[in-house]
Amino acid sequence: MSRMGHGKPRALRRGLFGSFAWPAVACCALFVATATPGHGAEERGLSLKEFARITVLANGRKMPLDSYARINLLQLSGRQRHGKESALAWLARAIFDPESVLDDRFIRIDNPEIADAVGVERDDHRRYGFRELAQGYSQENNLVMVQRIAGIDDKERTPFEKEFFRTYNNMVSFSHMMSTYLFADPHRDFAASEETLATLGIETGGNPLSALQMLRHIDAIRSHFPADHQSGMDNLAGIERDVFQLVANLYSRRQASHGQNLPFEVIPYGNEEAADWMSPWQATLHIGGDPGIIDELNLLEAMRHAYRSGRQLEFDRAVRDFRKRTSLRAGPGFETRYPSLELLYNRANPFLYAKFWYALAFLVSLASLAFWERRCLFAATILIAVGLAFHTTGLLSRMLIMGRPPVTNLYATFLFVSWICVLLGVALMRFGRRSVGALLASLAGFALLMLSGKFATEGDTMGVLVAVLDSNFWLATHVVTITIGYAGCCAAGVVGHIYILQALFGKKDRARLRGTYQAMFGMLAFGLIFSAVGTILGGIWADQSWGRFWGWDPKENGALMIVLWCALLFHARLSGMVREIGLAAGTIIGIFMVVLAWFGINLLGVGLHSYGFTSGTAVGMLVFFVAETIFMAITVPLARRRMA
Repeated sequence: MSRMGHGKPRALRRGLFGSFAWPAVACCALFVATATPGHGAEERGLSLKEFARITVLANGRKMPLDSYARINLLQLSGRQRHGKESALAWLARAIFDPESVLDDRFIRIDNPEIADAVGVERDDHRRYGFRELAQGYSQENNLVMVQRIAGIDDKERTPFEKEFFRTYNNMVSFSHMMSTYLFADPHRDFAASEETLATLGIETGGNPLSALQMLRHIDAIRSHFPADHQSGMDNLAGIERDVFQLVANLYSRRQASHGQNLPFEVIPYGNEEAADWMSPWQATLHIGGDPGIIDELNLLEAMRHAYRSGRQLEFDRAVRDFRKRTSLRAGPGFETRYPSLELLYNRANPFLYAKFWYALAFLVSLASLAFWERRCLFAATILIAVGLAFHTTGLLSRMLIMGRPPVTNLYATFLFVSWICVLLGVALMRFGRRSVGALLASLAGFALLMLSGKFATEGDTMGVLVAVLDSNFWLATHVVTITIGYAGCCAAGVVGHIYILQALFGKKDRARLRGTYQAMFGMLAFGLIFSAVGTILGGIWADQSWGRFWGWDPKENGALMIVLWCALLFHARLSGMVREIGLAAGTIIGIFMVVLAWFGINLLGVGLHSYGFTSGTAVGMLVFFVAETIFMAITVPLARRRMA
């Protein structure tokens, strides 16, 4: 094997790893190029570039509308695009022209028994339309089932019940989204005689009024509101009766819980420190206290009119005027941090590119084991460099957008652990373990980024933190340190796999095996150090937050379990209780420990650290443990026999 050890000229080593420079520059150029605003020509011929920049409040975080669209479509469909249509274009249709999306097949149902239960035909792509599901869920037996499941604690629900209820909630959420323009839609509750409308100065073209039309003429309505209205409508007649009925219906509809729960909170009410963000329908409740809100509602209606008629200039003008007015209303802290960067991050999708380049690098690294070793490893180095550049760009973008350290939630831990594993692989390549380093960097980078996608569908991955985690100092010390420890132990386990496979199938090259063993030993030591320091820092944080250093919380026990297991492996190896193969098997078991401490313990849903609870991972963990156990049961004895 051609290795770049200490005996090679320093210039040669610089030549290989200097190759990381130009892929990074090329990555930045590609990042910007792929993220150039434009959104392409949407179905109606409208560019949504300006529309994407509207600020919306969702789950406590201010974000561009583009992010809001992606999060909602991802939760409903498991994807960030609907066919060839961007999430933003899909959202525009949903709120401006709801009828056009009713038969789109975008609601994902993983359990085919749900389709049977609601009476729709099974779809091979596991996606269904809103109209057909609404008809199924409206059946009396299904409504009874929804009510029954709602009364069961989530931990006690069967997988079928969880999926049935999740799908129902998605249907409700989407129906609320389609009701965004309820405030501007004519409604039969607001019907009035032609004489009344003429007196009030309202022209409807023969249609019922909308809430917005009534609010535009609120002064005229007030002037004709009956002075003796407390006596009831029975004593009223003519215009006074019509006006009383209109006002009563408007008040009733505005107070309805359905209207209060509508999403799309784009109108701030109050100052920057205490802004109460509202949906358009909720904003109608505050017209009396702030007549200026009517201007925002008028601009929202102008957006819909321009969108439906395909008038780009009018649409962009309405969007810009709306953003200007809402920004002035809320003050300088109105927009999210670095809104342009978040839009760039959304469109460029750096982690998707990182996965692609890591996957290519892994295939090339495998090819290096069979032929053209030096050339393939050089190509793998370039591919890893490009992937790492995208990976790093994505992490830095998230940090700037959130104003937080890189690890804030379960999804972010996968991004960060994979990044650290790639850096550890690059370090191995730098210090002469090129083949092992390339396999570690490419495999860990690709596999962990793929796993991160499972947690991206849970909601906003840059959302507001729970109170216990709301500390940048401890996020940057304890959380980052313990996560680096996870990465070190995972890297050791990956190298442990490589060592066992080399011992079983490779040439009996003691020098190569010795190099892989040293890399595994080093990764394990790295993981132990950071896990131990991170655990101690966690105890200090716990002492500050909860008044005790250690409380045998499940998450604390998981961190301690990793430290004790790594320490046990070192003692067993140094005392001669296990040899190289045994240590390699131990590092694989170490991955088990990390998985349990990392997110497996969260499945318990108990303890002070249960804020990271995520359902649906138990089956995946079980499959992983069984597969790894079978791998070790077959390969470890054979490798020992071969190396004896």
